[in-house]
Amino acid sequence: MTTFQTHQVLCGGIGFPESLRWSDDALWYADWAAGAIYRLGPDLVPKEVARGGGFPLCFDLLATPDGPRPVLAADHPALAGLGEYPWNEVLLAADGSVYVNNIGFAYGEVDADQAGPVGFVALVRPDGSAERVADGLRFPNGMALDDNDRTLLVAESWGSRITAYAVGVDGQLSDRRVWAETPGLHPDGISLDPGDHTVWLADVGTCSCTRIAEGGEILDRVELPQPAFDCVAGDLGTGPTLYVAVNDFGDGEDSSAPGAGPAGRILAVEC
Repeated sequence: MTTFQTHQVLCGGIGFPESLRWSDDALWYADWAAGAIYRLGPDLVPKEVARGGGFPLCFDLLATPDGPRPVLAADHPALAGLGEYPWNEVLLAADGSVYVNNIGFAYGEVDADQAGPVGFVALVRPDGSAERVADGLRFPNGMALDDNDRTLLVAESWGSRITAYAVGVDGQLSDRRVWAETPGLHPDGISLDPGDHTVWLADVGTCSCTRIAEGGEILDRVELPQPAFDCVAGDLGTGPTLYVAVNDFGDGEDSSAPGAGPAGRILAVEC
């Protein structure tokens, strides 16, 4: 295992950076506190590209002739009848289908010991119809598609594992299995490593990002100065880089100091 500790701060003063995406040679992220989505190009100047309502402000990017367009859970009215709590991660498939997950309770009202496996994944088809396609998840969080969209990976933050499903031609999910147990880690955002079929996972509790292989072998670890909420690989012109959204969590010393501004940052780690 290789451990990385050196990082560069790309931008700071963010209320709640989350939902990192890499597309069109740029890094995209949401500031959940500001209710806005930004694009960060090689000039390292964040540009607001969209605004959304509600919390959390998760999104994915749809390729259009005019460039990537953010897609939110709120764009799909059919989801309203499938769950009463806010929608979490949003993931687009190549055929235009959208996977959206839901933790199944109001965040902050229960803790990990009280919450059962009440989270689920919904599928929104290109025609706008929606249905639940997976249940029984413990705080479903980051998601990723692998194997040419034939496998869906779901991070179960309160289950300390990444769960995999086979994706059918109709988008239905089946053959649930544990892709990797992550003891001691609570995977939040996840992303595929572009060089292989391994996964980078961000973990709030350990202030780290970890690259793991199917089965759970830890390959690389990035130690960070703040809790990590999401990560994605890309290259803004300096070589292969892992971009990480970090922020103070709870009553951290930095965030509670008199006069302190927003503590959220986007970090870059060459690894």
